[in-house]
Amino acid sequence: MTVPATLDETLTRGGPVVMHPGYDFISSSISTDQRRTTVVSWRTDFAKGAHDRFGTLRFNPQVAVKPAANVFISVSPSFRRDDDPAQYVQTGRRG
Repeated sequence: MTVPATLDETLTRGGPVVMHPGYDFISSSISTDQRRTTVVSWRTDFAKGAHDRFGTLRFNPQVAVKPAANVFISVSPSFRRDDDPAQYVQTGRRG
């Protein structure tokens, strides 16, 4: 899936509106049978900037246990790595 570039007023935290680059995105997930007492699932997301070095990689495994009809216990750690060399520092003034 390709997400187009957009204007973003929140990216600079109060600074000027900037162009948020477009990116290509892919996501996959797999899960065991949800009707079972124990359910294991795994989700992976990957995004790569369309025209720059921006990139994101995320892993999200999950284990859920249903010991009774009214009890649901879930553990879902997450790992995310973001590579984005562009950062807003401040607006320059011309004198």
